[in-house]
Amino acid sequence: MFCEQCGAPIPEGARFCEQCGAPVAQEVDVALVTPAEPEATPVPEPEPQPVHDSQMPRRGDAVPRTGLLPVRLIIGTLILLGLAFAAYWVLANL
Repeated sequence: MFCEQCGAPIPEGARFCEQCGAPVAQEVDVALVTPAEPEATPVPEPEPQPVHDSQMPRRGDAVPRTGLLPVRLIIGTLILLGLAFAAYWVLANL
C-alpha cells in the first residue's frame, strides 16, 4: 500500500504515513459496518379508553385565561392616569 499524499510505501496496519504524516485511508469491510436490519415487530395499537363523566367539562366551568393579566394591568394603569389627569385639569381650571 502507498501513501495518497506523497507516494511513500506504507506498512500494513499503519494509521499514518511515516514520511509525510498523512492519515492512511483504512479499508473497511462493508459487512462489518452495515448492521443487519432488525426484524420488524408489530406494535399493538392501544385500545380506546371510555371517557368518564368526571373527565368531561361541565357547563359553567370557567376557562382559564392565561396571558391577559399584563394587558389588564396596562389598561387599568392608563385609565387611572387618565382619571388623575382629568381631576388635576378640572381642579387647576376652577
